[in-house]
Amino acid sequence: MSARWSLAAGALAFTALLTGACGGKDQALDARLYTAQRAHWQALRCQERLDIYPNRSLAEACVERYLAVARDCPLAELPRPVPVEERDGLAVKLARVGAMAALGAAGIQWELGEREAAIAGLRGTLREDLPLGAQAERRLRSTLAGYLRETDRPREAIAVYASLLAPIAPGLVAGDAAYPDAELLAVPAQMADLALAAGDSLLVTETAGLLGGAFARLARDYAGEEPAFQGLLAWADVALRLDRWADADAALGALARDYPAREPWRAELRRVRLLAAHLGRPAEAEALLVKLAAGEGEAAAAGGIEYVRYLLARNRLAEVTPQLERLRRLEMRHEERAELLYLWGLYELRRGTWDGARQRWGEAAAEMAYTPFGMEAQLAVARTWVERGETRFAARALARLFEACRRNIRHTPGSELAGISLALEARADSLLGTLPASDEAVSGLLARRHLVREGS
Repeated sequence: MSARWSLAAGALAFTALLTGACGGKDQALDARLYTAQRAHWQALRCQERLDIYPNRSLAEACVERYLAVARDCPLAELPRPVPVEERDGLAVKLARVGAMAALGAAGIQWELGEREAAIAGLRGTLREDLPLGAQAERRLRSTLAGYLRETDRPREAIAVYASLLAPIAPGLVAGDAAYPDAELLAVPAQMADLALAAGDSLLVTETAGLLGGAFARLARDYAGEEPAFQGLLAWADVALRLDRWADADAALGALARDYPAREPWRAELRRVRLLAAHLGRPAEAEALLVKLAAGEGEAAAAGGIEYVRYLLARNRLAEVTPQLERLRRLEMRHEERAELLYLWGLYELRRGTWDGARQRWGEAAAEMAYTPFGMEAQLAVARTWVERGETRFAARALARLFEACRRNIRHTPGSELAGISLALEARADSLLGTLPASDEAVSGLLARRHLVREGS
């Protein structure tokens, strides 16, 4: 036997193992499944050649191979609904092979520009009662939803995404198609973004209601378990995107109340911002901040910093001083220390002591130059120099900030910190554009900006 046919036989055996086809009473169905698996493997090999030698005739040949498999494994042969005892039977496995073949065909059709054919092919593989398994179900539905999104059909795309959430029920385990793991819990955010991008207020309302029901069911069915905890986190984020402030507040409240071992102060801190900014309950927000600031460890540092921000926003400067002095004595991470010094600088500036503000901001920029608030402090120094008409000092501060931004982007490509650096650099560019180009320091900085970007 040649090496090529040995490889083919091994691949077929592995495919049979994956689908669990090991014979059975129905020998005809077993043989049919083996034939379908072999044909699907041949279609996959055809697509491998297409990836190496792309051309339309080979692409069309691959599509036809896939579609032939899909036609030989029709869903219509399955009973509706599929009995529980037959959900891992040969007939379902045959349908699974057909569904994956339809997915392969749709991918090539989409690339060929045959978009409606790709969408129709995937729609024909889906049935609400069909237990294809986690990988097949999610790939089929997610791909179809993506195609619908790309063809500007947000309502249909949201409905397909929702079909992934609908089967969530108690007692599922990892590996089930509807088990609420991280991948499945990322779907609601996509649904929310689609609804918002469509600019249809009715669709946003419908999507919010649908997601609210799904998450309520999840919190009830998995109370006290990891899926419920992660679901509440996801729902809090999604509800905030959809301006469902009360729903977000309820989710954050449940996180803080029902999961005492999972750092409830983080949820309480998010609740504070929600209560103060959107729900018109500042007294309740302040009470939570006082409690957090009086605690220990990370909660005390984070809560205290947020309390300083809260007091500054309300210009209650006399109450800021004791908070700053208390926070100064706490152990905290570099990022938190930089944020504290940045707020301290704002406080000094509000009091009219520019030298004090510059000292705090300079300390943050010098000692924690590559933290978000270390860079923010440097931008605050530059902005204040601009306001005071000192363009030479402003240009120097901006030069230091540009260098910090450049280094952050180089060292952490694609990270959150790189994104923060880029945003700060854009704001610094805007500030630089307000300075008179005749100033020598500004002229030199403008001349170097292109080179700095090239080196980043």
